[in-house]
Amino acid sequence: MNDNHISYRDQPRWKAYWSSLPIVNRPRLLHIAMIAHWMINQEALEITDVLQYGYQHVLPTTFKDNVEMAISTHREFSIFHQSMESEKRLFEWIRTGNKTELIKQWIDIPYEKVGVLSKRSQIRNTKNLAICCVAIAMRAAVSGGLYEELACTLSDLHIQQIEELNDVKAVEAAIVHALVDFTERVGQSQNERMSKPTRDCREYIYKHLYEDITVYNLSELTGLNGNYLMQLFKKQTGMTLINYVQKQRVEEAKKLLKITSDTTSSIGSRLRFYDQSHFIRVFKKYTGVTPKKYRSALQTEGY
Repeated sequence: MNDNHISYRDQPRWKAYWSSLPIVNRPRLLHIAMIAHWMINQEALEITDVLQYGYQHVLPTTFKDNVEMAISTHREFSIFHQSMESEKRLFEWIRTGNKTELIKQWIDIPYEKVGVLSKRSQIRNTKNLAICCVAIAMRAAVSGGLYEELACTLSDLHIQQIEELNDVKAVEAAIVHALVDFTERVGQSQNERMSKPTRDCREYIYKHLYEDITVYNLSELTGLNGNYLMQLFKKQTGMTLINYVQKQRVEEAKKLLKITSDTTSSIGSRLRFYDQSHFIRVFKKYTGVTPKKYRSALQTEGY
């Protein structure tokens, strides 16, 4: 809406209209368009033809010459990009959760060897660099064992936050903060030595916390017998599967009680507790207080 300059007064009406529209994913939309084209023009199209036509981009005629000129200039004045080895080392420190070496590596990267990603704006150039760094950090973190969904969400949020900044120094600081954030989270996850089936179960639970989670689901996921999987999970986490799921849901409920105004009954229902009394009982088991008292305490403390 900001891109189309829709006034603040008209935004609720547009939001209501867009919310009323059916959601159709891109492949289905393309097939609908192809059927419509055939019905109107009696011409069958291949999806590859549609995609190639839809994503055509005509480069300026000078682009190839500009590339050759830039390469020649770099060679003449020995202006070269940072070695790929630096990126590999950065990737490795994030993947292994080594914050100390990450910071040393970042300090050692000479800014003059970082490519120009925007010719018109220094802050846009720095933001583009930040986006590249966050993308590398996200992939390194997943490679290091961080939940994929968590890593992708962190990547989105860090980039969104960076886009809101209007100062080059602030963007540079945000890059370091993002890299350190990923590295610390990887380090924390690696302190918990667990087998792949247990890690897979934990990630599945993380991603499906708002859905029904059964031993059957996890058994299908890991390819292990349900009873054996439950024993393995308890041995490596110190908790039964049921208790682990409950604890994760309580942690999620604590976040919702803090950052939303949703009722406790709504939160309990969304997180798949049987009823309000079940939610209160389990919440109190892990926090020592009821959801209502927990929220009241947060409000008293000024959150």
